[in-house]
Amino acid sequence: MDLSQFFDFPKDVKESITEEILLQQWMEQISHYMHKEDNVIWVSDLIRCKKKAELSNKHFYVFKPEPYFVMANLIHIGLQKWLQDSYGYEIEKEFEKKIEEFVIRGRVDAIDSNTVIEIKCTKDVKDNKPYEHHVLQLRLYLWLTGREHGKLIYITPNKLLEFDIHETMDDDEVLLLIDNWKSPRYEWECSYCDFACICNQAVVRR
Repeated sequence: MDLSQFFDFPKDVKESITEEILLQQWMEQISHYMHKEDNVIWVSDLIRCKKKAELSNKHFYVFKPEPYFVMANLIHIGLQKWLQDSYGYEIEKEFEKKIEEFVIRGRVDAIDSNTVIEIKCTKDVKDNKPYEHHVLQLRLYLWLTGREHGKLIYITPNKLLEFDIHETMDDDEVLLLIDNWKSPRYEWECSYCDFACICNQAVVRR
């Protein structure tokens, strides 16, 4: 769907490059949810709070492109471009797999014939260990793509870390993940959730 039919978007990026960057981020987020089918579960949703996924689908227009996330996205794009130009990786490639009545869908950052690369730009990596939900995401991508090797790359203001992930999932684990999809999946999620103020399942630590 062409979102320009609903909004008066600026036609010339030279009018304001910063505004155009924010607008592009917003448009990508909105487009992601506007095209979602009922039986489709995105990997990025499955690894987080179920209620947040539901509220995001319902209120997809509530998206605030913070400058930090814009910066992280630009770094993301730069590394993807380097992987593509230097090593021939395909980037932003979408995969899906049907399992029972569900379709699991994901868009990987970079992929070749053997390896899936997931890029994370964060403020810090505690204890120099990958976060559980990020490992879960990459394992789902391995299952989804049929690849054997994953690389989880963290870029922070102070660290560049890389972790190799070789353990994929099987169908039973994916179904169990869907069956155990709860709200929140991790208690810390509520503290960062834009919907916590209207969610009756929020666990917010004050």
